[in-house]
Amino acid sequence: MAGALQTSLPPPLPQQELPIPSLHPDSCCASLREPFVEAFGVQPQFYVSAPGRVNLIGEHVDYSGYSVLPCALELAIHMAVALVPPDPAGEEGVLTLQNVDRRFPRRTLPADPLAPVGGANGGHDWSGYFQCGYKGVFDHVREAGLLHKQLNGRAAMLARGTPGLCVLVSSNVPPAGGLSSSSALVVASALATARALGITSPEAAAAAAAAAAAAGVAAPPPAAAGTPDRGAPAKAPEEAAPAPAVLPRGVLAALAIRAERYIGVMSGGMDQTASACSDAGSALHVEFVPELSVEKVALPRGAAFVVCNSLASAEKAVSALLHYNKRSRAATQHTLQRESAKALGIHPLSPILFHSLEVVECRLAAVLLARALGAPEWRAVRTLRATADLSEGLSLEQLAGLARAQLAGGAYTVAALRDALGFDPRDLFGDAPKAVDVLGASDDFWLQVCARRCCGGGGGDRAVHVFTEAARVLQFRDVCSASAGDTNGDARAALARLGELMDASHASCRDHFDCSCPELEALVKAAKAGGALGARLTGAGWGGCTVSVVPEEGVEAFMASVKREYYGDRYTEGVMFATKPARGAAIYEPTDGASDDRRAVSPP
Repeated sequence: MAGALQTSLPPPLPQQELPIPSLHPDSCCASLREPFVEAFGVQPQFYVSAPGRVNLIGEHVDYSGYSVLPCALELAIHMAVALVPPDPAGEEGVLTLQNVDRRFPRRTLPADPLAPVGGANGGHDWSGYFQCGYKGVFDHVREAGLLHKQLNGRAAMLARGTPGLCVLVSSNVPPAGGLSSSSALVVASALATARALGITSPEAAAAAAAAAAAAGVAAPPPAAAGTPDRGAPAKAPEEAAPAPAVLPRGVLAALAIRAERYIGVMSGGMDQTASACSDAGSALHVEFVPELSVEKVALPRGAAFVVCNSLASAEKAVSALLHYNKRSRAATQHTLQRESAKALGIHPLSPILFHSLEVVECRLAAVLLARALGAPEWRAVRTLRATADLSEGLSLEQLAGLARAQLAGGAYTVAALRDALGFDPRDLFGDAPKAVDVLGASDDFWLQVCARRCCGGGGGDRAVHVFTEAARVLQFRDVCSASAGDTNGDARAALARLGELMDASHASCRDHFDCSCPELEALVKAAKAGGALGARLTGAGWGGCTVSVVPEEGVEAFMASVKREYYGDRYTEGVMFATKPARGAAIYEPTDGASDDRRAVSPP
């Protein structure tokens, strides 16, 4: 009723609709100021950070449409950034990237957002991940219609020459460790680009409005960056103050998910969402169907999660897996690996290639299973979750049994898939051109769609993993929810149950999805012997890290045991750490009056 008193607060915004926070620079940002000046000769104008993540449970299910339960790490990608104004002569600017870690060489990239990823640096250079986030923001700007007042008048950059950026990157997220350092780099890049274009947080928008008011200029209200601008064109810069658009966390996650595909990663979205949408103190339950949604999950009291690096890189683990595959169809499998890599322009042992093969094979498995179900819409299926939706209400456990029964055949060549489906399987990947490249390598190469390396192995193993892992994610979430506020005894029972679910997840990753390796197996064994209630590989597998749930009071003894039993003289600082759920991506705005004050951000 109009005029009625409001008797309750409005419901809080969903996690994915909350804005990116704008904060005062922390010690990590401050440590970048001096090396930034040394590298570029100017002060940084702002900073951004994006954390890595550890997936507590839900491996290799996000790109099949099922939910996951990660949390952000206290380890993060940090960037110091300065905006270089457009060249008066109209020349395109450049992106100058320098990494504090000298293993990653300085790179100069075109600032043109239409430039291909990699360029002269190759398709899998570290700078390509920055370029992905950069391009993703410009894609979003165009599609959302954010071309005038919502972008501070900076949309003119799109027409008269793009400005450049000077960026110094620092990271304490281990590369190739399964903790999503690459996706964190994409999220940080996207956030830096958005901030440079004037898409920012409510706090920064309010500060800009206050600065405008102090200057005697009226500032229009900020606009949401996820909605098209259908209003009149903006006034000229001298007539209107900046009106930064507000960037919701879910929008940042969504554009980063899509942007990372520029480098060939067909991601399901867990990594980018955890990096963009997390809050300190809570894990996240992330759903992707029917749309991205994020729910905070409080972990049981007394729980500690310890991440241990196996010291096996993804490349080394893939090599071990290829050695395993020599037991059957070795020549064709190696040739598929080599020729697919050639088609994609990447190294034959790149984790991108192997992950791409898994995504391709799981999508093919979903279509074959939907066809076996006799669903009229089977040709439109793209994920195992979509297959489940056509199964007339079967539970996840029943779907796993169905996969065992229906997907018990051998491996398929691309030619055999064409015969089985009645159409070219490449038609299933219109949204994933890299997958088309994989399938186009040769009609005669084997794809393990229904054998050991995909959803079969005598019983549909890969699909079995996806369905049973999806069930474990929901059970993990429910245990956490039920334990909230419980007594200490009940909390210990909850920890034990979480450990059981993590153990079962690892066994399925190893036995069904086939993504473990000897180093991970040895590390999980050492973790269990050291007192972990549960331990599992985390990330894509084939190397990288494990995560273990340990009672808080037992962490020190646990780490000492694992150090002794697994690492020995290979132990170095940082290969093992306890972590708590950390804050997601953030902008850090200097406010101390130094030469990198916020007022330096706006280009002349």
